[in-house]
Amino acid sequence: MSIQPKSVVTVFVRHRESCSHRGRGEFYRGCQCSEFLRYSRNGKQKRQAAGTRTWAVAEDKAVELQEQLVSCN
Repeated sequence: MSIQPKSVVTVFVRHRESCSHRGRGEFYRGCQCSEFLRYSRNGKQKRQAAGTRTWAVAEDKAVELQEQLVSCN
């Protein structure tokens, strides 16, 4: 049995090609581009759509996913 590091869920944005904020990076909160969740599990990086274009909603979903990942350990 090996000890797995704790998974930390991070919110990030994938800017559209036409987004005027594209150059501000993946953690910019002020646009309406799609939000995604990222975390590592068993040594592999996982990404999934948050299903929202609102950063605050994506953060709530990240907390829910974080709780699921903790309960699975």
